[in-house]
Amino acid sequence: MVLAGRQAPGAEWTADRGWVGALHVAELGPLDEEQARRLVMVNGVSPDSEDAVLRVAGGNPLALSLAAAVDSAQPGAAQGWSPSAETLRTLIAG
Repeated sequence: MVLAGRQAPGAEWTADRGWVGALHVAELGPLDEEQARRLVMVNGVSPDSEDAVLRVAGGNPLALSLAAAVDSAQPGAAQGWSPSAETLRTLIAG
């Protein structure tokens, strides 16, 4: 089983005897450029939009996925996509 979240699991998970041997907590960092390109490519981002998506989203998997969804729904739309300051703060805050 894989659980993912923006926050580490609480003490009730890490201290529970039933999870002690099965639970492994790992923090995932940003994707490198090759991984990010692969993610947007497999999610249907047009080749013309790849650089624009990577410029806006960097290696943040959530931002990459959101930008990929925009571009795959409307090809080329991500080229002009510019997230709001609040969106960027939310993504950076993790």
